[in-house]
Amino acid sequence: MSNRTRGEKLRRGVIVVCVGLLGLLLAGVSPPVGAATGRGHCKPASKPAKKKKANKKKARKTKKPTRRAKKKSANRKRNRARQIKGLSGKVNLNTATSLELQLLPGVGPRRARRIIGWRSRRTFKHIWDLRRVRGFGRKTLRRLSAYLATKGKTTLRKEVPPQAR
Repeated sequence: MSNRTRGEKLRRGVIVVCVGLLGLLLAGVSPPVGAATGRGHCKPASKPAKKKKANKKKARKTKKPTRRAKKKSANRKRNRARQIKGLSGKVNLNTATSLELQLLPGVGPRRARRIIGWRSRRTFKHIWDLRRVRGFGRKTLRRLSAYLATKGKTTLRKEVPPQAR
């Protein structure tokens, strides 16, 4: 009996088979189908070429707007109309009081205090500096940009609708 373990014997057998297959390949003889490839120890010299599929571009169908999309656009239009309808003028971010800031849609006492606190440390050079104040993101700023200014007087007023007689 030999002193080799089962694993060593197996490895030696695989090496012998791989060397034998390599010799056959070099001699130009094709190896038998499935020879020594069962466990993945020896890989075949070349893989068969894959057929390329012809790229056919499909015509894209135009999607119909969903109910949700229609509802969103209707809500946006309604919100814009609400904002523009009741206000006229501008608010100077550097000089406006808390009450004047609260006239802006979506700005309450807390946001007004944050604006005043921020401008006590530095002045607003552009209306987009309002993004640095906590609670004012891109969407809010876009919605308020029509009413904001950094120079001039605060002229924002609520329009009183004419009363029906």
